[in-house]
Amino acid sequence: MIQEGINGFLAPYLNTSAFAERIIEILNNPVLHDSLVKNASPSMEAFSSKELSKKWGELLNHIKLPNEQSQVTSTIPVYTTA
Repeated sequence: MIQEGINGFLAPYLNTSAFAERIIEILNNPVLHDSLVKNASPSMEAFSSKELSKKWGELLNHIKLPNEQSQVTSTIPVYTTA
């Protein structure tokens, strides 16, 4: 997720001049550039191939195929009248 001014900048949709201004600002300010790069790295790790395959594996492990029996056994209480 982009955090304004911390790991990136947001520009209004289809506002190319605002987008260009941000790019020029980053290119002209090496300290800002280095800060954005440093802060962006941790947020990018969540989208690495290692993390994404881990998440997909977790998801696929929870899918029950039609021919598999449920792991959960249910019991139906039986009530008798006296």
